[in-house]
Amino acid sequence: MIKALNKDRFTIISESILKQNPLSMDAIVRKYKLNAMKKSSFIFYRATAHIYFEDFYNKFLEVPKNWLSSDYTSWIQGDFHLQNVGFFESDSKIVFHLNDFDESYKSYFYLDIIRLISSIYLVGDNLKEKSSKKDLDLIAKSFLDSYVQTFKSNPSSIESLPKKLKKLEKKLLEKKTQLLLLNKWTKVINDQRSFNFGLEKLNKLDKNLQDSLKSALSNDFQVKDIAIRMYSGLGSLGVEKYYFLDEGSDIDNSDDKIFEIKEQTKPSCIQKKEDLEKYQKEFSSNAKRAKIATSFLLPFDTDYKTIEVNNKSYGIKEISPYKDGIDSFKKLSSLNKYCSYLGHLLAHSHIHSTKKDIDIDSDLFYKKSLAFLSKKENIKLLLEISKKYAQQVETDHSIFKHMMLYKN
Repeated sequence: MIKALNKDRFTIISESILKQNPLSMDAIVRKYKLNAMKKSSFIFYRATAHIYFEDFYNKFLEVPKNWLSSDYTSWIQGDFHLQNVGFFESDSKIVFHLNDFDESYKSYFYLDIIRLISSIYLVGDNLKEKSSKKDLDLIAKSFLDSYVQTFKSNPSSIESLPKKLKKLEKKLLEKKTQLLLLNKWTKVINDQRSFNFGLEKLNKLDKNLQDSLKSALSNDFQVKDIAIRMYSGLGSLGVEKYYFLDEGSDIDNSDDKIFEIKEQTKPSCIQKKEDLEKYQKEFSSNAKRAKIATSFLLPFDTDYKTIEVNNKSYGIKEISPYKDGIDSFKKLSSLNKYCSYLGHLLAHSHIHSTKKDIDIDSDLFYKKSLAFLSKKENIKLLLEISKKYAQQVETDHSIFKHMMLYKN
């Protein structure tokens, strides 16, 4: 259910976006992000997880009161849409799973479900094959059916990849290498590899900050070079992001590695003062929360590290040559199978997270959530709420475009 508020929607959208993207933000990055958000309702949605959670906690995105039970709490991905999954490496193996934990924390498990289903409707206009709302209804149902079936079976491990993803995995293994990745971002001069600052997406950083980052990294890495990473992601545009080059053992520089340093902030699902106070007592930094989220939601290790510099916390992860995702779909059938697999991954992650977190009664979560998912009226309502919220996002996107015209 989408509920009316006293404040008009134009004011709500403009205030929320300005708060998330203040004028103090880097002007070039801010302009790039806001212009990108104008392009489609799906891109707008990707950049505004904060509005989604504001709507939920302000009861604009309203759910039945009996859904607001702590028994339904697991770790959630927090910004679960069609492009926040992908290929990466774990223990030198290529894997496909959830891949962004900037917004992850403990909340109602169904918030990930609603957010993903809404994204299915929003991506419809971007499909290469013409789609109807009925087609998207079936894909949304396929995702949710898969989630429910996985939840009921409670598997100890995840299923193998569907055919389209297997093909992409094979292609990545055949065509992507560490050396190609290095050559994409770096250059070698006089036998020394360093970042290629001729690239638009890399920038030099202040020497004092560079020295501070190198010092914080010195216990785990032999840093050769550091660069500011520009225009990366969408929702996270505006937070600090850097790449650093770690020294390999080979003399020819061919096994150097590139790592990302990414500033971590408070997850958007924390909207109430009491929740923020609880969060701050539980975690000494935002990056440590992201590290725990990664280990709780994924069934394998990612060697995620953290540092603190100048009162900010950062997550560190290696950039894999196999890092990739699916940005478009030629056929509705492919999107349907993809979403079905996402339902499987998400259900497994939710259950897995409650088993890892000793502060969550995993048996109670499973029992209560299984009963929730076994009720046909809840399944029907999840689909209805998600579809209506997608319609609201389309309206919000129109408001945003008008806002941008008005401000310009």
